[in-house]
Amino acid sequence: MEDAVEITVGERLRKARKERSLSIEDVAAEIMVPQHYLKSIEEDRFEALPGQTYAIGFVRNYSRYLNLPASDLVAALKEQVDFPKPLDSYEIASGFVPPPRASMLPSYGSVFAGLSIVAVVYALWTVSAEDESTAALPAAVPGVQFEPMKGEQAPQQSLQVAQVYTAAATIESKRYAVAQDDEAARPTDIPKVMDVKPAAPRAPEPEIAADVEAEAPDLEDVAIHVGEESWIEVRTDERVVFSGIKQAGDKITVSGLEALSSRLTTGNAGGIWLSVGDWTSAALGASGRVRRNLDLAPEQLVAELAPADRS
Repeated sequence: MEDAVEITVGERLRKARKERSLSIEDVAAEIMVPQHYLKSIEEDRFEALPGQTYAIGFVRNYSRYLNLPASDLVAALKEQVDFPKPLDSYEIASGFVPPPRASMLPSYGSVFAGLSIVAVVYALWTVSAEDESTAALPAAVPGVQFEPMKGEQAPQQSLQVAQVYTAAATIESKRYAVAQDDEAARPTDIPKVMDVKPAAPRAPEPEIAADVEAEAPDLEDVAIHVGEESWIEVRTDERVVFSGIKQAGDKITVSGLEALSSRLTTGNAGGIWLSVGDWTSAALGASGRVRRNLDLAPEQLVAELAPADRS
């Protein structure tokens, strides 16, 4: 009996994929491995993969997706491909260690040397600045006197104190110069505030409200009478005069002026009637009926609603 021809890992994976009528694109989308890596695996070009770890991982995932024994294919892959083995402790101790990659970071010596140069430059600049500041100071600050205490010598004026007093004197002199310039540039023909006479007070205008009230006719109030429990709302275009539930025997009074722009809505028209002066309306509708936006202007009510039959 002839020996079975041994096939490679890539051939086994490619054969299994074709038997399931799958394309490389389908497999790549499912196991999240780039197509060119799967094609390299099926062609047994494992040197095109990033390394041994990636090759073993890709083959294991590919095998599981095709329902193949992943451990067997990984073992066959290790026998088929001569991956470089990692260095052991003996090789590291013997000196057979690949040279390290050049680091992009500066060495400690370079950093220390740079800091030293910066420190020296800063020290020279500080000394130079102190010399220039000391040379620019006057021998005595104008307006500043130091009187020693009885039995003691006058203390030496420090550099910081002299700088503070010099700066203060300079600022004060600049302020005085600016004030003098402003005073000279100010025009002389502007009258003083005390010379301006206040304007005579205006006579108060007549109150418009008084004229309106004098001309407006007397308006009688509108009374809303409640015979049965009912929800009532009275509103104008600007505000809600009343909104709520009233019980039998209650009454809501709307002033004649406000009634001109008010409207009534009720949820029980049969339990509500209105009165203006001696005039009284009948019920606004059947019991339980909703009556909406009834104009409460007195003249409108008398013209629209039927008076109550009191006979």
